[in-house]
Amino acid sequence: MRLIATLFIAALLSGCATKINLTKKGESVSITKSAPNGYELVGAVDCNGGWALKDRMNSVRQCYKTLRNRAAELKADIVVINHQMIGNMECANCVYLSGLAYKKN
Repeated sequence: MRLIATLFIAALLSGCATKINLTKKGESVSITKSAPNGYELVGAVDCNGGWALKDRMNSVRQCYKTLRNRAAELKADIVVINHQMIGNMECANCVYLSGLAYKKN
């Protein structure tokens, strides 16, 4: 049982420590405060991480890249953040962001 728990924690931490690279398609996706007229909803995207990162802003930047890459997979042009949780009592650097991905009509 201890081995399973150790492997699970190691896998969790290694996933959070991974540096996210913005894909070529992800570079074309913007994060905005609201969807302008002329855009249609294509899906929802989210990100959580930060357990192994040393600073909160780096965690936020990595999540933004993840949102942009995931939105690009949906062929979206923009992401509107609709929920965020940055830091908590157990993990000051942990970040959760979710957003809605929109494509220009």
